[in-house]
Amino acid sequence: MTTGNTAAITVSAAAMAQAPVEDDCKELERNNETRRDHVESNTKDKRLRNKSGLEDQEGTTISSCKFQAPSTQTARCASAHSHGRAHEMFPSKFVGGGSDAVRSGSEGVMCSEKIHRPPYKQKSGHAEARILDTLGDQSGLKMVFKIDWRSGKGEHSNLPCEDCQRLLCIAMDECDHEIWLCNDDNEPQKLTEDECGTEPNGNVTPLARRNLTLKML
Repeated sequence: MTTGNTAAITVSAAAMAQAPVEDDCKELERNNETRRDHVESNTKDKRLRNKSGLEDQEGTTISSCKFQAPSTQTARCASAHSHGRAHEMFPSKFVGGGSDAVRSGSEGVMCSEKIHRPPYKQKSGHAEARILDTLGDQSGLKMVFKIDWRSGKGEHSNLPCEDCQRLLCIAMDECDHEIWLCNDDNEPQKLTEDECGTEPNGNVTPLARRNLTLKML
């Protein structure tokens, strides 16, 4: 079941080709930048603008995803923020994520019976998690993500965290989504089984994490 604020899902500037290309990543990068500019211009909330006293909205993540069902010629875009306050203030800009049951860990994510890792509210509040949960139990989508993660120490990255990498792998393995991640050069890198090995507890293995990190360089 698709949940979250679907009003924040917009029609893309163009449908995707057989596989995403650099222009798709650039479109998503513009989405991220536009939303950061909107936050900057419309709030003085330090949790969103300069966490830990840093500038440029450090300590937050904004991710955008372009997705398309195989039966359609139209692609759509969804963006999410890592802080719940942003979703409360700007519901037209950011999708909210899953239902209360999904966010509390009492119901499975997407089309899976697997649940978020604890603490459930925190992990389900990550930007990529909110997007995946908003798309609900759909299957077979073609998806490309552009991640703009900014740590509280001034570091920037296009990598999903390990918890979101796990969710992306569930989306690929159990929901049959084709998933690409945009690297720093806006080159889409396809998620494969090499980046989706799991340990007995369900976490991604160190090898899978290393493989994804190297792929995104």
